[in-house]
Order: sequence, then structure tokens, then C-alpha cells
Amino acid sequence: MLLTPGESATAGLAWRNTTESGAAVNVPYVRVQAKAGADPVTVTPHLDPGTTGKLGVNPWKKAER
Repeated sequence: MLLTPGESATAGLAWRNTTESGAAVNVPYVRVQAKAGADPVTVTPHLDPGTTGKLGVNPWKKAER
């Protein structure tokens, strides 16, 4: 996907918080890339994935205006 000046893109990030067993996982930040080989950006979304430690992501898509 190619964006022109003024356009933006979004991607979804989802997690399941479960505390049924095991130790809780600490996720203080996430590093994301717009595409393979691009410089990563660090974001701090305050995630609490409980004991799963798993995150799911959607592909980037152009944001609707």
C-alpha cells in the first residue's frame, strides 16, 4: 500500500486477557513496522495480556476519511 501526503493507515492489535493459570506477562511496549524492512516505531498501548502472552494483529489498511 502506498500513501500520498495527508493520508494515513491503521492496523488492529488484539489480545486475550486470561488469568486461569500461569504467571502474568508484562508487555510495556510494542514495536511496529509499516512494512518489512521499514524502521520500527515503539508504542506504549498499556497492554495486559494476562497469562497468554499472545497478541494478534491485522494488516495495515488505508484509513477512511
